[in-house]
Amino acid sequence: LCGIAGVVDTAVVAAGWTLARAERRLPSLAWLALGLVLALPLALVSLLPALHLVGASERRAGLSFGDATVWSLHPLRLGELVWPRLFGATPPDESAGRALGPTWAFSVYLGAPVVVFAALAAARGDRRLRAIAGLALFMLVVALGRYTPLYALYRALVPPERLVRYPEKHLGTVVVLIAALAGVGFTRAFAATAQRL
Repeated sequence: LCGIAGVVDTAVVAAGWTLARAERRLPSLAWLALGLVLALPLALVSLLPALHLVGASERRAGLSFGDATVWSLHPLRLGELVWPRLFGATPPDESAGRALGPTWAFSVYLGAPVVVFAALAAARGDRRLRAIAGLALFMLVVALGRYTPLYALYRALVPPERLVRYPEKHLGTVVVLIAALAGVGFTRAFAATAQRL
């Protein structure tokens, strides 16, 4: 059911990105809504099979909080953002050192330079870049699943999330947002260096 999680994340990020970047928010949100409606037939290619499978599975009535959050990102694994395989080379279907519980993503490594450039973009950028950094942080907290009270609220406010089993899937969205911020930070850092030369 990655299709459902992907569609929800795309809508959340598109709305957050639009709110952060648009000069005129209301008309921009209206255009975004129109774009999402027009994109729905394309999304149905992945959604229809997923929804068909939901109807024939235990997810039909939604998953319980306990079942849905089995593969939540353990907070200690945040260290893997800058240190690859910090807790060893554990396959995703086994527990990572037993203390961390099961994992969905084999690695969450982005690398220290990427994280630093993203942080620089957020710290030295305008309110729009800080809003995008906030959106990345929000989705990272959502990926923590059962380890934070925010996930229960997120599931209550975003009904399709009740069909998603692994909160760690939201890391894909975090990676896209951090990579975008890192690109801005990298460009600005080396543009300043080039100007000094």
